[in-house]
Amino acid sequence: MKPTSLFRSVLLLSACILAGCHKDDNGPAPPPDKNCRIAVATSKTGATTITYTLSYDNDGRISKISMDDFYKTHYQFNYVQGQFTRDGYSDHWNGQLTSQLRAELNSMGLPTSIVEKRYDYTPSGQPPKLMSTATTTYEYNSKGELQLSTLKEEYIARPANNTTSTTTYTWANGNVVKQEIAGGSAATFEYYMDKPAQKGGAVSFDNLMNYGVNPINNKNLIKALTDGATIINVNYNYDETGKIKTTTLSGSTAAASQEVRYQYSCN
Repeated sequence: MKPTSLFRSVLLLSACILAGCHKDDNGPAPPPDKNCRIAVATSKTGATTITYTLSYDNDGRISKISMDDFYKTHYQFNYVQGQFTRDGYSDHWNGQLTSQLRAELNSMGLPTSIVEKRYDYTPSGQPPKLMSTATTTYEYNSKGELQLSTLKEEYIARPANNTTSTTTYTWANGNVVKQEIAGGSAATFEYYMDKPAQKGGAVSFDNLMNYGVNPINNKNLIKALTDGATIINVNYNYDETGKIKTTTLSGSTAAASQEVRYQYSCN
């Protein structure tokens, strides 16, 4: 099961709701401790609160993510050169396999393809029942800036619902400033040019939770997004060492508002 998030698929696939970021104090935050990792993130959207607990291997890569969502989801990661896999399980479904993700990586560690298989509930003792497959491919320029992504969704029981969508990305000053879906909507982004991107940034953390890797490496923190009539504003609060402590999204509706609190482990 996918974690619930306002940022799912932002700067990545077709659905898009995102926001702006600004500090709520007067001075710039000090640079964050690069030897720190997010250990726990607690996300609250409306009446729903989900806590993500992250574990890491000896190389600093995520080895497990556990969530206390309705399905009691947990992901297990396995790495080989140029590739990783992520298997999802649901304790609510008696430990059943719910998804399998495989990502192929280029020499910069960016995904060139992500294939995710999703499974429906099956009684104990029966093999998982494949429900759908999502395949996304990515194309980059020589600087590692994502230029094009193509998402192909295939549904086993409802092939008439199969879709393919292509998204293009426009960059300026090291940041994505526009995302446009072919034949569909376009979103534009603004950034705080004096605030570098870091762990706990809204887009990077959301992509990491949803896909295990972030194909968008912005230089700065997002300040604002405009997607039609949708605008969401975000405040980043920092701790005394410059790490993002809280991200608060304020939208026009409760569904478009979210707060994420971070705890870190440091070497």
